[in-house]
Amino acid sequence: MLLSKIFNFLFSAFLVQNKFKHQDAKESSTSPTGANAFVTFHVKSEDIVKNIQGIQDKLVSIDSRFNTTLQSIKSLHVTIIIVKINEENKENANIALKDIAAMYKLFHSNMKINFKGISSFGNTSLHAEPDEESQTKLMDFYVLVKERFEAHGIASLSQYDFHPHMSISVLDKDEQKILSGKWDSLKSADFELGVEEVKSIQLCAMSLNQTTQDYNLIMAENLFE
Repeated sequence: MLLSKIFNFLFSAFLVQNKFKHQDAKESSTSPTGANAFVTFHVKSEDIVKNIQGIQDKLVSIDSRFNTTLQSIKSLHVTIIIVKINEENKENANIALKDIAAMYKLFHSNMKINFKGISSFGNTSLHAEPDEESQTKLMDFYVLVKERFEAHGIASLSQYDFHPHMSISVLDKDEQKILSGKWDSLKSADFELGVEEVKSIQLCAMSLNQTTQDYNLIMAENLFE
């Protein structure tokens, strides 16, 4: 019991220290030049997938032009950071993933993320949001992921401060002109989508594979069996 308390104290101190570092050094708003991969976990919960499919069906019924803007059901995910991976740093990325899994398992027995709420980033994207407790878990996880990758020489190239979410529909500039505001009736802070029990963390290529309708896996590490 005493050892567990010591571990929890040390891990909390680690997170607080690195949160302050993150807040003091905000992400650049410039384009992430060279980014070709991202650290993520996929969302596979049957309840969540079913609910997202229902929302996407409603979008298409509102305007069929939403059909080309939908996030592939097979690729539902939460992005943690985006990075540039090459042959020179690929092994370091593998070590970073192993560090993350080992540290997270040391202090947690699971990672359950409850998705509750449909929101948007202006006219750019419609997305599902984790509830408040799950957002706190993911913010802590983000700090750990970012710190471990940077410790191994791989910088986060994310454009914006981390806001955990799962995309449902994403509009380019031309689509925004014709579809802007049409999804507003679907937004709700109380929409219960379901719970994802995260089992692994993945490093995936950024481009969607059109055949599989998912992102090609570069490497992965189990968080929990």
